[in-house]
This record gives sequence, structure tokens and C-alpha cells, in this order.
Amino acid sequence: MAGKFRFRLRAANNKIVAVSEAYESKAGCMNGVKSVQSNCNSHVEDKTLDMERLPNPKYELFTDIASEFRFNLKAANGEIIAASEAYETKQGVLNGIEAVQRSCDAEIDDLTIGQAVKMEQDFEEVEEVSKEPVLGVNDTVLLLDSLPASLDSDSIIIFRGKLTEHDSDEGVGDAEINIFEKDRSFM
Repeated sequence: MAGKFRFRLRAANNKIVAVSEAYESKAGCMNGVKSVQSNCNSHVEDKTLDMERLPNPKYELFTDIASEFRFNLKAANGEIIAASEAYETKQGVLNGIEAVQRSCDAEIDDLTIGQAVKMEQDFEEVEEVSKEPVLGVNDTVLLLDSLPASLDSDSIIIFRGKLTEHDSDEGVGDAEINIFEKDRSFM
């Protein structure tokens, strides 16, 4: 995906609610954002029910192959302008749609400005931290495997490693690690 642009809509709790396709240009991506803003108050067509099909623009609510709930926001021309993450419940996906509807005039945070240099600097900081484990409040250590020396401006990074107790090699179960792209300027 190097050289491509995409937007992500985050809810107030910083969870990703919807993402766009990959655009060839930043201008195309910004047009996609504007399209979401102008179509955000569209009606919801629930494809899980036997109901009348609505004209575009609309949210299409459906279940995927894993029986999880998702939505697509379609523009007047029928193109998908934003797709949701997977939700376990229908109420969850409806809440996601409501989050998009509340964001019609949300602030746009452009993470592409100065991105290449900042990503390289941030990545070096992560690499330094990963060389020497740092004890946390609960004596838990995150050990990251080797990281690439440099990044392109639109790189996708996969972190591999393990979360262990300080004094053992045992993995920690039921742990959640959140890495926020905005905080590290990765996008």
C-alpha cells in the first residue's frame, strides 16, 4: 500500500468505526472524507431483515462470512465510501452507524504532514525500548522481535513479540495491548 492514502473515522473512545478504500492521491482521500460528511445522515438498510431496499446514499447493515455485523456507507452513485469494522452484535453495529452520524462535521486530523521523518524517529525510539525490557507496574515485560531499520511513509508494520512476567518466560494471558496510530504518527 505504499504511496496510497486512506482515512479512518474514530469514535470519541478512539476506536476505529469506519475505514476507506485506498486512494491514489491525498486529494482523492479528502474527497472521500467530504463524501462521508455529506452522506453521514443517510438511512439504514438492514440486509439481515426482509425489508424494502432503500435508494443510495445509505448505510447497508449486513453479516459477514463469520456471522459478525458490519456496515458500508454508500454514496449516491452506489460506491462504498466507508466500511465498518466487525461487530459481535447488531446493537454494536448500530452504535457504530450512530457514531458516524454524529461525526458529520468532525475535525480532520491529517497525519500525513511530516510523516516519513517522524515515523523513522518514532520507530528508532521503539527499537531502543525493545532492546532492554522495562518493568511495568505489574512486573510485566513486552519483548519485541527485531524491527525494520527504516520505513516508507505508508508502511504497514506488524509487531511480533511476547508479553511475559518479569521473572519467568511464561506468556501473560488475557492481556490487551493497544498501539494507537495517532500517537506514533503511523497512518
